[in-house]
Amino acid sequence: MLAARHHTPQRLTRLSRQGVPIAAILVSTVIGSLCGVAAYISLDTVFLVLLNSSGAVILFICLSQLILRRRTPDDELPVTMWG
Repeated sequence: MLAARHHTPQRLTRLSRQGVPIAAILVSTVIGSLCGVAAYISLDTVFLVLLNSSGAVILFICLSQLILRRRTPDDELPVTMWG
């Protein structure tokens, strides 16, 4: 969880009396709404940006796994993989 590792703004981790992170929900709703409006205005452009960025992230994760697994001794790896 990002909040437990302090990787999020502290304002977004505060909970209401009922234990609901209201600020985080509002920020997520606003960002989601803006993405929806952008997709409605220019669907082709938004789709291409999302497709390219997701492909780049997947490639980065794969390369990171390959590099970091080679640097880590076999006895320290909790999960073994093929390749």
